[in-house]
Amino acid sequence: MPEPTSTSTGVAIAAGTITLTGSVVGLGYDVLFAAFVGSLFALTLLPEMPRWRLALTVITTALIAAWLAPVFAAALPATFVWARSVSSDSLRLASAGVLGATTQSLLPVLLTFAKNRAGGAS
Repeated sequence: MPEPTSTSTGVAIAAGTITLTGSVVGLGYDVLFAAFVGSLFALTLLPEMPRWRLALTVITTALIAAWLAPVFAAALPATFVWARSVSSDSLRLASAGVLGATTQSLLPVLLTFAKNRAGGAS
């Protein structure tokens, strides 16, 4: 288990970077926060890592989740009937949280798939 000081420092660095970067590119603070919380939850499933890598992991997954959340929120009502009765804000925030929690696991799988697909095509 990582030292609490090391983890806290990495999370603090990540939170500041996410807030600054997200606000500069126009992402809403509510979506950034939901993605950040989702990525923090996913950290409990990852092995111990250095402070810089912890911060980088949280930053990248939260920003990716925040950028993709509106796309997923827009696609959900077209795909699932139950999502038509849910407000667009709720879908956007839920998408950000779920993507933040799953991006750390899904990104390596998607990159491997894309690499195999590109290698198979040539």
